[in-house]
Amino acid sequence: MPLTPEEIRERAFRAIVEFKLRVLKLLLDWRRLAGLVARAVEEVLGEAEVYVFGSAVEGRLTANSDLDVAVIVPREMVRPPVRGRLLSAILDRAEELGIPWWFPLELHLMTKEDMELLARGGARFVRVRPGEEQQH
Repeated sequence: MPLTPEEIRERAFRAIVEFKLRVLKLLLDWRRLAGLVARAVEEVLGEAEVYVFGSAVEGRLTANSDLDVAVIVPREMVRPPVRGRLLSAILDRAEELGIPWWFPLELHLMTKEDMELLARGGARFVRVRPGEEQQH
């Protein structure tokens, strides 16, 4: 017998709630995941500074949050088309290292000056390094 519209809505609602809980569980493990991102950045770019900022650092994570990660690069790497290729390569490698493709990861390529400007505006940054994912 086919599902009623109410049963369809109920199943859809349950699936959304389960997915959001899964996302939140991963977000709460942000230090480990940020370490994986730092490793992906290192493998793609070589040595680079990687920082987490936003709701994770501020202790305001919700199931609707994302993980904001800043990668400090020279100005020429912030501009298209280099920017798109770098972001794609880093995200591909992060997925290979174990970060699910659906995880709400927001990578921000920025210069040190950009980061300092955001910090002056009140943003807090926490540095992460490759290998930190194994400490948590």
